[in-house]
Amino acid sequence: MSDEHAFHDPPALDAPAVDTVDVDKVTLPSGGWARLADPRTLRTKHQKAIMRAGNAARNDKGDLEYGWATTETLMKYLVTEWNLPYRADPADDGTARDWVLPSQDMSILDELTPGDYRALLDALEPARKVLFPKAADPSDYEDPDSPTEPASGSGR
Repeated sequence: MSDEHAFHDPPALDAPAVDTVDVDKVTLPSGGWARLADPRTLRTKHQKAIMRAGNAARNDKGDLEYGWATTETLMKYLVTEWNLPYRADPADDGTARDWVLPSQDMSILDELTPGDYRALLDALEPARKVLFPKAADPSDYEDPDSPTEPASGSGR
């Protein structure tokens, strides 16, 4: 196989400049922490899985469940490690639960304190911008986060 047809790692993504996209370790209100993967490492298959989970939840239980399902599926892919200073509640059958990662059991997210859950939600915002960038809209050309160029700078 010639080098021009050899497989290579994809080039670094030129994602829109998002100051906090490289979130790595998130300090949680409880004193615990969570380590998040760089959302630019996710692929279209992950994006589709997130959207499918949301649509399945919406079809089954409504719009509120859609939001939780999409967010928690994103957590499944991004939370790579965590340390929490409290115990998870026992399972329904009374057996003790360990803090497994959401990638192993997404129901563990229900065991977070509301403050820790909210902190993780907030830390996911840069990932949402990478995975679900807003569409170009000429009416927001002065917004620095807009994907469109200002009319005066287009060179036309």
